[in-house]
Amino acid sequence: KKRRWKHFVSSSGYGTTLNTWVGDPASSLHRIHFDHQTLKTDQVKIIDARASENQTQRRMHAVIQGGPLSALGRDRVYYPASFLCSKCRKDYDWLVDQVKDENGRWIYALRFHTVTTKELLESLNVSEKDKRRAAMWRHANDHKMLAGTIYVDPDNYAVLGYDCHVPNDLKPYFCGYKTMSIKHFDYKLRAKYVKVDGKYVLDYLRHEDEFIYVDTTDSSTTPYASVSEYTRLGNFPEAGPAFPATENFSNVNANALYEYPLEYDSTFWADYEREQPVARLSSAIRTDMEAEKTLEQQFLDRVTRDPNMPAPVAPVDPTVTKIHGRELTDDYAWLKNTRNPRYDDRIMDYLEAENAYADNYYKPIRRLQRDIFREMQFRIQKEYTSLPTRDNGYQYHYEYGAEDEYPIYFRSPLSDLTRKDTLINVNLEAKRHPYYAVGGLAVSPNNKLMAYGENTTGTDRYVIHFKNLETGEVLPDSLINVAGLIWLDDATLLVTEQQPKTLRTHRVLRHRLGQPQSSDELLYEETDELYSVGIGKSKSKEFIYLTSGSTDATEIRYLRTSTPLEPFRLLYSREEEQRIGISHYQDKFYLTVADRKHLNGAVYVTDTSRTERKHWEEVLPHREDVMLTGFLIFDNYFVVSETEAAENRVRVIERATGKDHFVKIKKEDLYSV
Repeated sequence: KKRRWKHFVSSSGYGTTLNTWVGDPASSLHRIHFDHQTLKTDQVKIIDARASENQTQRRMHAVIQGGPLSALGRDRVYYPASFLCSKCRKDYDWLVDQVKDENGRWIYALRFHTVTTKELLESLNVSEKDKRRAAMWRHANDHKMLAGTIYVDPDNYAVLGYDCHVPNDLKPYFCGYKTMSIKHFDYKLRAKYVKVDGKYVLDYLRHEDEFIYVDTTDSSTTPYASVSEYTRLGNFPEAGPAFPATENFSNVNANALYEYPLEYDSTFWADYEREQPVARLSSAIRTDMEAEKTLEQQFLDRVTRDPNMPAPVAPVDPTVTKIHGRELTDDYAWLKNTRNPRYDDRIMDYLEAENAYADNYYKPIRRLQRDIFREMQFRIQKEYTSLPTRDNGYQYHYEYGAEDEYPIYFRSPLSDLTRKDTLINVNLEAKRHPYYAVGGLAVSPNNKLMAYGENTTGTDRYVIHFKNLETGEVLPDSLINVAGLIWLDDATLLVTEQQPKTLRTHRVLRHRLGQPQSSDELLYEETDELYSVGIGKSKSKEFIYLTSGSTDATEIRYLRTSTPLEPFRLLYSREEEQRIGISHYQDKFYLTVADRKHLNGAVYVTDTSRTERKHWEEVLPHREDVMLTGFLIFDNYFVVSETEAAENRVRVIERATGKDHFVKIKKEDLYSV
């Protein structure tokens, strides 16, 4: 109410997607489909855009500075006025309704639907076909052919949000198009507002346009969509300083062309427009985008290195530290701010200078970079399904969809492998965090609970959560500073604990669900700082192993799963330069041993009841020219991974006869084993 018509961009230009009637590039940020109000003072500057870099629907983010929201061509803060003004109310049929919001509170819902119908548009009394189509389009724009809902607070009548779309039967009339042209086919908008300091501000916005491209040469129709999504991160009540018109972003269809030319010569643009007539630039676009330089020169600048840009040099600022009575001088200690480097202007200024220098240096090879990226991407399997594993009545596997950044974990009962139950969709969880990773999925013996590690920091610190697989509920019980876990029964686990500072895994504890972590029972603690502990369950599920190891020594303890409350028993104590691995089969322990005398490793066997070294019997002898790197036991075979002459291979040994063979791989293939 405080603003007059002169404060807004004129909306009378119908010649192009830009309004340039004012003549000032700073006020030319308006698309005219609906005549929505846009303030002349609104500005938008794209700081970084990634939509065209990775050729997928992933990571399509742009950091936008300016406001309120002219990047979308209109000021959405005033959007409800397009429906509620006295002049435009007659364009819709209205229904007053009530719905529950996300908190279960009843609010008003003003449902609206355009009064324009297909029959009305077809009945327009215009004889010539092109004029008839233009008349339909003018009517559609004048009367806003939309349907949707406006959500209103019943206490103060504030608009809490709205959504709208083009009714299906009116989509063919929504936007006119000519031969070999792009047609706007649908328009969807969803917005939410939130109250901050007594005022309502825009909290969320999703803007989606659907288009079709009609090619009358080959009689083809190509559909595509463009989606923009915005979420409020903070409140900035004071308007920032205006930036030059040359830095404004113009919301035009042809803006995508700004990323296309990666190689440029004097004939590039002329050839491009001749080969792609639909992309021919109008004078309106040039007026808006050529505040200082022609587009041709702008493209040339994007692929030409500035030879005069100096390489940044980190300032020398000596810092003296005393250690063990000696003074050490570090000229660049100021760069080692590990606590809050983002808030250290000195560090950030230097890093930004380094990045700017690197960007400038690599400008001439941007085309090559993108070609290499596309080739690498082409070799990546977009959809992937892991091999299944079976355990305790279920089959487990994970999948990646074509556009998924993260896996989706599934399981199926062995009685019905056509059924897929989702354990966790990491893609959905990752949307809530800047960084997200999941690991260590472990299902309880009764198949009802699942433990999993969640990492939201990018460090090696995971938080263990527990999910009820029958209800989907995540239990309130959680564990921190945990590196590994094993279920003992349906409510008890063994966990390994990390030291908070060094992350060395140094303790094994027994945890019971529902009990505070501080009350966990300590079972073993490794006091030697050179060693870390780990726990694992045998393939037979009859034993739990507790290993304590350093870079060149291993100590092993074991516990029968049938007697989980007994203490761990020592199998073999640690010795320098002796590494041991353990496997169980029937009543035997199989031990892979590498020591001073057998650097490449050998395999021994002993009874589970007699584990002293004197009872060990050699199964696979040490070989001077072949290194043992892995060992698996099956009913009729041993499978060994080994390395000879720097080549990895897999050997299969028949237990009864000792006959062996190697897994064959084509030598011309690229592979790893």
